[in-house]
Amino acid sequence: MINFLQMKYFAIVAEERSFSAAASRLYISQQTVSAHIAQLEEEIGMPLFERTRPLTITPAGACLLRSVKDHLFINKQMEKELQDMADPNRNVLKIGVSHAYARALLPALLQEFYHLYPEINLQIYEMLYERMDEALAACEVDLAIARPSYSDANLKFIPLKQADDVFLYAPYRSLVSNYGARANSIIQQMREHPSLDIVARCPFILPRSGTVRRGIQKMFRDAQIEPRIRIETDTLETAIFLCRNGLGITVSPKLLLQTYANSVGMADYQDASYLLSAKMPEHALGICYLDKIYITDAMQKFINLAIQAGEQLNGAL
Repeated sequence: MINFLQMKYFAIVAEERSFSAAASRLYISQQTVSAHIAQLEEEIGMPLFERTRPLTITPAGACLLRSVKDHLFINKQMEKELQDMADPNRNVLKIGVSHAYARALLPALLQEFYHLYPEINLQIYEMLYERMDEALAACEVDLAIARPSYSDANLKFIPLKQADDVFLYAPYRSLVSNYGARANSIIQQMREHPSLDIVARCPFILPRSGTVRRGIQKMFRDAQIEPRIRIETDTLETAIFLCRNGLGITVSPKLLLQTYANSVGMADYQDASYLLSAKMPEHALGICYLDKIYITDAMQKFINLAIQAGEQLNGAL
């Protein structure tokens, strides 16, 4: 009969495609891992892996893996529920969030959370939105703060922020370096009727991927503009920093631009910001979790505080 330990070892070997890597992850010897897999194969009567480099899972192994993952998931949820009964403050809470919104949303939210629940072990994992569904499905995180476009049918999505305004951030230094004496005229035009057409000659500094970049590309297409992209960055925060130093202009949701400006004491950022689109639903935010997961006490407490924070954000729109 297959036991739980064999299932756990088999799942990790299947994930790592290596006995040695699985042993290292489990903090046991390679011989121990190999022995458990060999015993499992003997009980089933078929090989689970072809001994290639890396290991290749057989059809029998793939079949077993689907069932094993279900058993391990159910066991994990049972452990969480029993821990909640024994001491809910000892359950670890893992939150997935993008780098930008970690800075924008978490400081005030976590301060309130730890004020109310100081004993809970909360861990933050910064990741791209594209990784969040995968991280939730693999139980690498319990909750993720994400956009609705990234949540699939297996996820529960609770709206936090319904939409956000989108601004062009065009510091005076950047405009002067590209338009010279015409910079003041450009600023006046942007204040009266902000449009990408007015600054089409100016070099843009943009995040190379993500929701913000896709939204910007749509704006360019709608305006029939071929942008002059000078630099691409991994984060919008870096793009804003470079623009602040006169290297170009960028486009940002209001919340992220405000957060960066407040964090560096950039009090005059509003003078360099021009509203392009109001209340864009593409920049909505919510909190996600697997629909079939057990909701621990710590998760529910965090969700409740996040909803309160979302109500404040929506009130500020």
